[in-house]
Amino acid sequence: MLSTLAATLLLWLPLAAPGATQGYRAPGENADIGSGWGQGRERSPERYPGPGDAAPHGAGPAPMTPPAAPAEPERGGPAAAPPSPGPPPSSLIPRNSPVGDEAWWTWWQLHRLDYLRPNLLRRWVETLTGYAGDGTHPARELQRVRDELEPALQADLRSERGEVRAAAAVALGRIAGADAVAALVPLLADGDLYVRERAILALGATGSREGAALLVRLARHGALDERSGAVTSDAQALAVFALSIGRRNGMGPEVDDEVARLAKGLDGSSDALLVAGVLMYQTLNPSPELSGWVLARATDPETPYAVRCRALETLRTRADDEAFDVLVAALGKAHLELRRSAALALGEFAHSGATGALLGALAHEREPLTRGFLLISIGRQGGDEARAFLLAQLAQGQKALRSWCALGLGILAREADDDLLRAALREGLERERNRAARGAYYLALGIAGDARAADLLAQGLIEDGTPLNRAVAAVGLAMIDSPRTHALLLERLEAERSAVTRASIAQALGYAGDSRDTPPLLAFLRGLADPELQSETALALGLHGTRRSLEGLLAVCADARATPSTRAAAIEALQIVLGLQPSLTVGELLRQANFSVFPPTLVRLRAVPL
Repeated sequence: MLSTLAATLLLWLPLAAPGATQGYRAPGENADIGSGWGQGRERSPERYPGPGDAAPHGAGPAPMTPPAAPAEPERGGPAAAPPSPGPPPSSLIPRNSPVGDEAWWTWWQLHRLDYLRPNLLRRWVETLTGYAGDGTHPARELQRVRDELEPALQADLRSERGEVRAAAAVALGRIAGADAVAALVPLLADGDLYVRERAILALGATGSREGAALLVRLARHGALDERSGAVTSDAQALAVFALSIGRRNGMGPEVDDEVARLAKGLDGSSDALLVAGVLMYQTLNPSPELSGWVLARATDPETPYAVRCRALETLRTRADDEAFDVLVAALGKAHLELRRSAALALGEFAHSGATGALLGALAHEREPLTRGFLLISIGRQGGDEARAFLLAQLAQGQKALRSWCALGLGILAREADDDLLRAALREGLERERNRAARGAYYLALGIAGDARAADLLAQGLIEDGTPLNRAVAAVGLAMIDSPRTHALLLERLEAERSAVTRASIAQALGYAGDSRDTPPLLAFLRGLADPELQSETALALGLHGTRRSLEGLLAVCADARATPSTRAAAIEALQIVLGLQPSLTVGELLRQANFSVFPPTLVRLRAVPL
């Protein structure tokens, strides 16, 4: 199989990286290699804030006809190995408090895909009509790569390492579609909680009717039938979340009816996480059948506050006076988290009174993070009133709010293509003495697309004394794409001593999408020991979108010397490149969300590249 895969690649990947023709073996063949993940012990996942667990909810007769229940999965093999401790802690949620001086960094990590779009290889090949004049279409060759990779991923499902099985499950779901379903079902009985959770999401990633039918069962019962034990204590909510991914990836409109039927049975439910799962579905796939249900959840005083926050944020998918009035009323609520969620939702709410409501709330709000969310939303709404207000605040407002004000202006400058706002941000950065705020200015200038800020950002990347600030200066440079950006980022990737900053530089190079950067990115990935940084760097290669990056990731998977965690990171990145449908829906769900009340289950899964 491996020689065939290498030959397939070489039909249209002439810039082969060393080692690309080596075999891609199942990581279980090299189980003695240390992984750096530790030997953690599985425990039951934390529950989302809410009063206890609910019994499984029946949804009544359904128009879908599920396939026959598969035989009871075998529980031997990989399940006997020590379970993985779950995903590495992603920098999506910094280790420090998300509501401290650098909370803007958390906001940025949840919104970066608004401004840094991946260079998906799928898009590149679909624009071509042939290759090398021989009539071979690269899109067809890409499908051949998927076909050749599928057996290797099937083998990885039997790896002794939980992190490899989990990564392979999601990748197989995205690459093989309906053909992956039968192989994914046994993982629902895996001995590793992390693997079982990913298997549920992988069923959604297939985008198939077969996957949808199994997920509907899980959403109703937490198991594939009423007699079996729950796959996980959060299986119902995860199944609904997976259906929201699947709906984006090709599942039919009948899924909307299934989720609406499930929602109707949840009135008065104490299973707050399952309710939140339905709200997540509506965020990604707005359905008229759920619109009134969401509004009722947002206004019900008996609903837990954390769930009401998700409901308020989901209202941004509407544009009517009733939902607007609910959001404005929430801005004046005594409960802090409701105010935060309403502030974020109004940033994208299409209503003529939104800016006035945000400005009025800011005049009375005293809590710092909520004020920051209001400033971001004022920038998102835009217009002359917002522009004048943010300029005045940047020059004369409270020092503690300058980070958020700069980001709001950066968003507004980008949307309005406003050079005056860009100049104000440059001047503000040169005046700024607050170390934490300088990083927000670097980001704001990048978001604004200010090419004239290249020298300031380059200086920050080289000289700023804070690793986080150097990291965001690199990202800012990637967003403005100055002529000197590429050479400088490569230079700093070699010279920088902070691993976190280097990972951010690697991501900046990934978004740039220059095939010449693949060798240094691969070398950096191979030299990392921290699973979190491995994941971030592999993601950069996945977003790189070049022929070399695809071949390089395949080479990492084929390398017997690579640690299991490195292989797992490379497999996750491969599914971004080779997936049949667009990815990164999880990132879309997290944006414009009050990150101070995320469900623990979602926090665990936030790094999944789906």
